[in-house]
Amino acid sequence: MLDIKWIRDNPKAAEEALQSRIPGLELTELLSLDRQRRDAITLSESLRAEQNKVGKEIPQRKKAGESADELIARLSQIKKESQEAQDRLKEIEARFEEIALGLPNVPHESVLRSLNKEDNQVVKTFGEKPSFDFPFRNHLEVADHLGILDFERGAKITGAGFPIYVGDGARLERALLNFLLDRNEGRGFVPLG
Repeated sequence: MLDIKWIRDNPKAAEEALQSRIPGLELTELLSLDRQRRDAITLSESLRAEQNKVGKEIPQRKKAGESADELIARLSQIKKESQEAQDRLKEIEARFEEIALGLPNVPHESVLRSLNKEDNQVVKTFGEKPSFDFPFRNHLEVADHLGILDFERGAKITGAGFPIYVGDGARLERALLNFLLDRNEGRGFVPLG
């Protein structure tokens, strides 16, 4: 998620940078929600402080033999307002997070601002591009040829695009999982079951 402080401090620059990734993107709603969120936090904190103050005053009044009915009523009102403020804050934060998480990363300033794939520039390559005298197969074609995945049975069971690993495919999956567990255990990872 992008730093909201940076967006708040540089709204134009942020909007221009993000528009190179999503044309027409506007940060108006996000900035408005940020302002509402900060106001709601301030209100919530001030209500909590007042609630604590009134809560401490009630026993002092009772100890002094004075009536605390007015303070008890006020405390009840503060609790109600505080709950409403908390509920509103949750709504604002949910919408804020939804928008913020949907924002793309800001491209580096050296990146050409264009939406055409033809304008993309290769920055660096490594090694020679190999050429083969046979057609390439993707992983699904290879798996089908080897008979290690069964998408049909997987779709019947899960109702989605998850395969069933068959024979060597099942052994390969377990071997990969064990390899990753063993490798990461050496780096401090503690497996849980």
